[in-house]
Amino acid sequence: MDISENLGIVIDNAGKRFNGKTVFHNLSAVVHPSEFVGVIGPSGCGKSTLLKCINGLLQLDEGTVQVGEYILKAGERIQNGAGVGIRQKVGMVFQHLNLWSYKTALENIIEGPIYVKRMSKEEAIERAFVWAKQLGIEDHIQKYPSMLSGGQRQRVAIARAAIMEPEFLLLDEITSALDPVLAGEVTDILIQLKDKEHIGIVVVSHQIDFIRRYADRVCFLYEGGFKEEGDPQKILTEPQTPELRTFIESVRHGW
Repeated sequence: MDISENLGIVIDNAGKRFNGKTVFHNLSAVVHPSEFVGVIGPSGCGKSTLLKCINGLLQLDEGTVQVGEYILKAGERIQNGAGVGIRQKVGMVFQHLNLWSYKTALENIIEGPIYVKRMSKEEAIERAFVWAKQLGIEDHIQKYPSMLSGGQRQRVAIARAAIMEPEFLLLDEITSALDPVLAGEVTDILIQLKDKEHIGIVVVSHQIDFIRRYADRVCFLYEGGFKEEGDPQKILTEPQTPELRTFIESVRHGW
């Protein structure tokens, strides 16, 4: 494989275990630049764990994750050069956002550029206001998270990741706690990031209609591997496996 070629995120025979229990095994996939990929599957199947392994927050037990010239191998310390390099290229927005409650929105947004990229505070603030304006939160940037609505907090978390100028964003159930209007607004932002900033996006979500409407590709994670993968319009309308059919029915019935 030519690492000089920008293939995107390349997951090669990845495996992860917790306390001897396999979460996923021999998992391989590629997320291309500017691609919107949805990852679905039952609770506990390893979707969030996969995102954390891609971003170097968890150590792989098998295989590799490659982003550009950086290759993170199983057993390697997350803090090594490859892990740090991948985090420069791949941002993440957690399901619970993980905003610092004692910092303003602005302080949350500029922390990464200052302490990771060694950007001056003045430049970080300038860029933060650019992103805040683009995301429609410029009037709320001096507020604390407790003073913001759910949609506003989501935008702060997106701004905090986007200001690092990543090539990819990993999003864990980003619309699950939002009402339909706010979910639509956040989704519009993601589409803009994909189309205008050319940021690749990987979204873990239980919202089947959301994935079918917006994703370029969907991956169904089940019992440690991708059971089905392909065009969301086709796969989520005409699932080929009983496992995916059962999952779709359970989600729609709220089980």
